[in-house]
Amino acid sequence: MAGKAEQNKLEKKENLEQAAYELFSETSFDSTSIDQIVRRANVAKGTFYLYFKDKHQILRSIVIKHSAGLLREALRQAETAGLPNHAEMVVFVADYMIDYLRRHKPLLKIITKNLSWSLLDQTVREAQYEDIRRILERYTADMAAAGYGEEEAFRLLFMVIELVSTVCYSAVVLEQPAGLDEMKPLLFTAIRRMLAPKV
Repeated sequence: MAGKAEQNKLEKKENLEQAAYELFSETSFDSTSIDQIVRRANVAKGTFYLYFKDKHQILRSIVIKHSAGLLREALRQAETAGLPNHAEMVVFVADYMIDYLRRHKPLLKIITKNLSWSLLDQTVREAQYEDIRRILERYTADMAAAGYGEEEAFRLLFMVIELVSTVCYSAVVLEQPAGLDEMKPLLFTAIRRMLAPKV
């Protein structure tokens, strides 16, 4: 019986996340109310507060789930690509994620405005993302070999995430200052320079 109850709880939480994802995509985060989310999910309002304290927490949950899944697949592809160094791995992952988000604009609108250091930090601490944590540890080791300390390596990664998300959103959604195909070579050059070995 406990297994069925747990499954029912999981389904309700997933229904709430899916409803919120759809509403945030269709309108915006600011235009969506908790009442709209629970109506779309077909649950009582009290059920929302069993899983999330507010709208920001459900947004964070959506961003972590979708971006971690996308990052996991990008890293899996990068590991089989035989890349020569950490900078090329980061460029490969950025390129993979950008191309995916270009094809999935609703997800792009939600994720790219909400990527942050706290998201990366949260992902690293959660047990279900052990594979991502291992790859980030390898990135840190590669950066240490290039002359960077651990904190410096993660700050650089934070800057890369922010740069990629901003350029991707601006180029795909707003088409500013140019389209993505024009922006990607400049973006990747900037990433390579940011992650170059210390002199």
